[in-house]
Amino acid sequence: MSRKSILAFFDHFYPSVKSGGPARSALGFAELLSNQFEITVVTSNHDFGDEEPYPGVVSNQPVKLGNYSVYYLDKVRRREIIQRLIGGAPDFIYLNSFFSFDFSIYPQFLLKRKNRMKCNLVLAPRGELAPTALSKKGLKKQLFLNVYRLYLHIGSTRYQASSIYEKRDIERTLPGSEVVVASDLRPPTELFLTTESTIAKECGRLRICLIARIHPIKNVLMAIDTVLKIKDYQIQFDIYGFAEDGSYYDQCKQKANLSGGVIRLCPPLMADEVVNVMSQYHLLFLPTQGENFGHSILESFIAGRPVLISNSTPWRGLEEKKAGFDEPLDEAMLVERLKFFASLGQQEFDKWCKGARQQAVDFFQRQSALDDYKKLFSS
Repeated sequence: MSRKSILAFFDHFYPSVKSGGPARSALGFAELLSNQFEITVVTSNHDFGDEEPYPGVVSNQPVKLGNYSVYYLDKVRRREIIQRLIGGAPDFIYLNSFFSFDFSIYPQFLLKRKNRMKCNLVLAPRGELAPTALSKKGLKKQLFLNVYRLYLHIGSTRYQASSIYEKRDIERTLPGSEVVVASDLRPPTELFLTTESTIAKECGRLRICLIARIHPIKNVLMAIDTVLKIKDYQIQFDIYGFAEDGSYYDQCKQKANLSGGVIRLCPPLMADEVVNVMSQYHLLFLPTQGENFGHSILESFIAGRPVLISNSTPWRGLEEKKAGFDEPLDEAMLVERLKFFASLGQQEFDKWCKGARQQAVDFFQRQSALDDYKKLFSS
């Protein structure tokens, strides 16, 4: 019996570095599902924010990677090739964004124009329908949502939510939609190739990192302000990330410069460097305004390091698992949690590292069954 085919659209894919966790998730999607489906990935031939194509990557024709194929498209021939691929009538079309024009809106326009109303279309908004996300460029997004509901929406569309929290966001924005919860996929080798490592922990000392885009949604300024309020412990706070918002980055830099070297803005990391770098710190601190998944959180767990995050991510109930804290965005509470970790000695801190690592083990064990994805791609 032949495998069902999936034509999957991603803005960025391996070897993308600047798009961060989403590209790793896209790679996990292709690697894990290609054992059961015939996967063809359609993506950009350049990294996020770049104009130059990836070196050594062939554009506009299928490139075989493992058990699946990838089309790395340039801007000149992108729509022509997308039209041809959709015309090939795959069993499923998978769109990994709600607002991406070339890799989500345009394919839906083609389907509507060709009157393929009954196609098996799966759309993953990736947190773009969360209230915090919709509030950014709010008028423009609301106008598009109105157009989408009236014209583009295909009645048979099935939506993927990464968590029960995103499911509520989708159902609130698009009432009556069929929504399947299926968490982001990550290449399983990320866990198996990473061994647990210890780090020295003295009472009164704490090494913290934040690894994310330097953008208001990540609340980097709040993280800096929180650390600046701690005077009675020896803390080092290093921030790694691409400056997606230049003016916001400048504000962060100005505040960091007030710390006397306690807070440092470091060069961004390559995707394969993140877990190793995290293992050199005691804690990931990410008071984000909202995460659909939170790839750096999972990477911290892979490294065996606890986290201090907001309660606006799918990672909840961390304290009882000794994997970290998920808290409301209250600066005083965040200060107290940082002081708590700073006060820990080696023996107690190691328990939190073990709890964090177990979170990663549990995630990859759940992922291996792929039950949610079998439901997502059922006719």
